[in-house]
Amino acid sequence: MTGALQIYLNYGLDRIDERDRRGARLSNLLSFVGTIASVTFACLYLFQDASGLGTPAAVCLLAAPMFFATPLAMRFGILFPATLIVCNLLTLTIINTFLMSRDSGLHTAMVVTLPMVGILLLGVKRLAVIAVFALIGAAASLLPEIYFTQSSELVRVEPPFLLQLRLNIMISNGIIMSAAIFYAMWRMTQAEESLEMEHARSERLLENLLPKEIAARFKAEPDQIIADKLDAVTILFADIADFTPRAADMPAQDLVAFLNEVFTAFDTKTDALGLEKIKTIGDAYMVVAGLSDCERNHADAAAQLALSMLEICSGLSEKIGERVSVRIGIHTGTAVAGVIGRRKVFYDIWGDAVNLAARMESHGEPGRIQISTESRNALSESYQTERRGLIDIKGKGPTETWWLVGHNE
Repeated sequence: MTGALQIYLNYGLDRIDERDRRGARLSNLLSFVGTIASVTFACLYLFQDASGLGTPAAVCLLAAPMFFATPLAMRFGILFPATLIVCNLLTLTIINTFLMSRDSGLHTAMVVTLPMVGILLLGVKRLAVIAVFALIGAAASLLPEIYFTQSSELVRVEPPFLLQLRLNIMISNGIIMSAAIFYAMWRMTQAEESLEMEHARSERLLENLLPKEIAARFKAEPDQIIADKLDAVTILFADIADFTPRAADMPAQDLVAFLNEVFTAFDTKTDALGLEKIKTIGDAYMVVAGLSDCERNHADAAAQLALSMLEICSGLSEKIGERVSVRIGIHTGTAVAGVIGRRKVFYDIWGDAVNLAARMESHGEPGRIQISTESRNALSESYQTERRGLIDIKGKGPTETWWLVGHNE
């Protein structure tokens, strides 16, 4: 039974535009409810000890298959089945009100039911159609009060039955209104929750793309150019040694999984130290220290991250049974940072400090951390360094460099 009901409720939805699919499913549900209600009222009339109630019962029984067949009209779009439901409700109500008079109260539901059906099935974009339904519903509620003052000669009913019927209609109206309000509130709550989830997701995505303070400025003034001069920051570059031959021999999925494991571990340590990852380029990893925490020694923070990276690669080497090592370069100096673009927003850093940090990495050795004299001078006494000597840096010439060895005891 449940399977058959699901088939009925979903009938014709594949022919409906995605925007109207919710209303189409409600249309099928209302068609099913209308069928059950018509049969129920027919039984109510037939079991009453009153003359002529077979006529309104027959009207209800005729309306039942019309309600039930409404989903067949879904091939013409959502507007057609919605109009059929309204016409069925209107015809059924007007005929039975004529037969049993205004005292039955059947017509009182139309002023609310017809526009409600329009809103639920058609949404709020087809306001002209909904307005027509509302006008018809108002007329169907008002005119019987004027013209259907006496029951038809075909039906003879006692006042107690009419009172019972009117009470049933009032209860039904209350249930229908409560259900409609509950459904509207439920849909609104769902929409709000979905909107909050999407907002939180976009917030997380923006904060993954931009540093937290930069993200706040970007949200506050999205059309403003964000550009900052950084008087003193420490730039770190890390590059996986012998990556090119490794990439040539590894399947694509294994290669991506390998990079993901390494860089995820780097991300975790970077976040723990409060530093900002700027980007990855292939197998290269770039971090800046000193963007937000001006009171902390950013050179020390970068040095701690570099030493942790060596430990991470050492642990990964033991795990996979193959040596994984990185070249790391660090330099401290001035730079310029800013946000580029509006699509695929990108935060980057430029300047000699970035170029020299990249040269520290590229001219370094696997498994070692090469730092500039500026970075060594910025380090506290907690870190131990060894002089490497002069190396020829492209664009700089002979440059004094140092190895960061570890912590001083």
